[in-house]
Amino acid sequence: MAAYILKRLLLMVPTLLGVLLITFVVTQFVPGGPVEQYLAEARSAPGGGGDTVRNQVQATLAETDTNPTNNAADEPTTIRARADVRVAKHVFTDAPNLDPDVALPAAPATTVALRQPFYWVLEGANDGPGASLSRDRSGTSPQNGTGTVITDTLPNGLEITGPVQWQKKGPSPGGDEQPNGTGACTAAGLALTCNLGDVTVTGKVRVIIPVRWTSYPGAAAQVNTTRIATEQVDPNPGNNIDDEDILVTRSSLAGVVFQDRDRAGANGGTHQGVAGEPGIGGVSIRLTGTDAYGNAVNLTTTTAADGSYSFGDLSPAGAGGVRR
Repeated sequence: MAAYILKRLLLMVPTLLGVLLITFVVTQFVPGGPVEQYLAEARSAPGGGGDTVRNQVQATLAETDTNPTNNAADEPTTIRARADVRVAKHVFTDAPNLDPDVALPAAPATTVALRQPFYWVLEGANDGPGASLSRDRSGTSPQNGTGTVITDTLPNGLEITGPVQWQKKGPSPGGDEQPNGTGACTAAGLALTCNLGDVTVTGKVRVIIPVRWTSYPGAAAQVNTTRIATEQVDPNPGNNIDDEDILVTRSSLAGVVFQDRDRAGANGGTHQGVAGEPGIGGVSIRLTGTDAYGNAVNLTTTTAADGSYSFGDLSPAGAGGVRR
């Protein structure tokens, strides 16, 4: 009898463990159970603020635990959408359309003159696989928050001549996303920030920056760089930066005030050299009128001892003339 009882007692241990294992498996994999809920969350796109998944662990023992408060722990993990945003930069002298669905002008600019109006154009897009969403879903953040941001610091010598505007277009997934809209960028000096909010998968945006050079930057090509960023996870940050360059030209006007002594034939009014027609120094010269872009010109200088004078850093000529 003692052997029988001992055998039964020993069988209770594996039987109990088997029952516990079967109970655990059934409760985990029944419809609506923890495993199914986890897989459903993993297959669905997280919201703008991200989804949180917690992994929990608990330790138990058959003996008396003097401190049961440290027997359990969990680790939260924030899951965000993957959004491959990219940006490209262009420059035109013809005014482009703000609508990103409309083709840009056919001929990009390679050279502009001093004070000539032209346009930097920034084009952003989201190649997915998830939407680039604002984490803050309150107020107007989905429309013009920091979910997707384009920044651009313009080179010194440039002047922003009007509002810097943007327009975005994209498909609506059917939630609280705001894939379509317009807005304006903010400028801190020459540093521009364009808060675009939500840009859904295959969505695109266009930013137009109207500018002109007010001072000559030099003969080298002037490079301008733009960047795009998302508050979600970007799997391909290598296409988040682009730059474009432009050459800047300038004009000048020079002449001489002289004693017009030799007026034989066609010589009148044409300087024949300082030997026969000495220059006149100290003469005040004024250049007035408008340049080719409608800017008023009103400059003065004084002739040198040899009668020569010059005006530099000019735009192409419009209406006007030189006066003494």
